[in-house]
This record gives sequence, structure tokens and C-alpha cells, in this order.
Amino acid sequence: MPLKLEDARAIVRRAIDLARAEGSKPLAVAVVDAGGWLVALEREDGSANARPDLAIAKARTALALGLSSQSVAALFDERPELFAAIDRAAGGGLLPLPGGLPIVSSDGERLGAIGVSGGELAAETALAGKAIENCGFSLGAKGAS
Repeated sequence: MPLKLEDARAIVRRAIDLARAEGSKPLAVAVVDAGGWLVALEREDGSANARPDLAIAKARTALALGLSSQSVAALFDERPELFAAIDRAAGGGLLPLPGGLPIVSSDGERLGAIGVSGGELAAETALAGKAIENCGFSLGAKGAS
């Protein structure tokens, strides 16, 4: 079952609504499908112009490795040479920062991923997870909290 445009838009919208409720800085939120293609993206007014690219990279990182991008950040901190090798093998573009999570269906199929950029790094992954779960999907990633 592919990730539908309406579902991707709902996840993005929910992430932004949650961020507004929490008083977060302006965000960019991206959702990619299982092939890594961008399906939905929003950049809030006042969000820095690099934020959309960072959100997309976080989503693609989570999708590529099946891990939260926060877990990837920990891998980068612990074993930078391993991360560099993985990044090279993946063609570059992996971003070891919190804020990206795989999106998984209720039956365990990986549908895509979300990336959030612009808030506090420590809160971005939690915000992404809440948006996914509030829209009826699962996290399906190690290190998703």
C-alpha cells in the first residue's frame, strides 16, 4: 500500500499544528514515500530557507536506514568512520540530526518517512512521532523516542 498524498499532507499538517500548540519555532516538515520521493512539504512563514532541504534530508535518512535520524546521529557521534562509509555507500545526503522517522503501516509495511527541521533538535523527533501516530500510522524505527 503506497503512502497516499492525503495521508502525507495530514501528517505534515499535524506536525505543524502540534508545533504551534507547543510554541515551537517556525518549522519545515517533509514526508517522502517508500522510494524516497517527496510527497508533501510545508515551510512555515519565518522558517529559515535551508529548513525544507534539511527536513527532506532527515526524512530520507530515516527511510534509507530504517532508523530515526536521532539514532543515526548517535551512530555518527559514536562511530563517525562507519557513518561516513554508510553515507558514501548510500550516495551521500544522509543527515545525522534528530527529526526524521520512518512511517510504517499498521501491518508493518514501510511507507515512507517524515523529516522535521526548525524546532529544538531534542524535540523534533518526538514531534514527528506524535504526528505519525496521530494520523494512524506506526513509527517502526529503533530509537524513535
